Amino acid sequence: MANFQRGLGRMQWTNIEEVTTRPATQYYGQIPALKEDLNYAQESGTTVVLLLSDDKRAQAFSESLTDFEISIAQTQAVQKIKFN
Repeated sequence: MANFQRGLGRMQWTNIEEVTTRPATQYYGQIPALKEDLNYAQESGTTVVLLLSDDKRAQAFSESLTDFEISIAQTQAVQKIKFN
């Protein structure tokens, strides 16, 4: 973490939170398997963040999830960070 913080120049931190991550599972269109994993995450109190590269993909993915009765909270808020 120290090297990461050093590389950010004059950015100041207000809070530092620990975030546990793992490599993304590739489902290859197996939406039922994704649904099972999302249900397990929800039951265990885990927050899952899904990032898609553009609005068109996000819309198509959202429609696929709706077809399988998977509800998600969606946002289009994107914050771009510029580094000096």
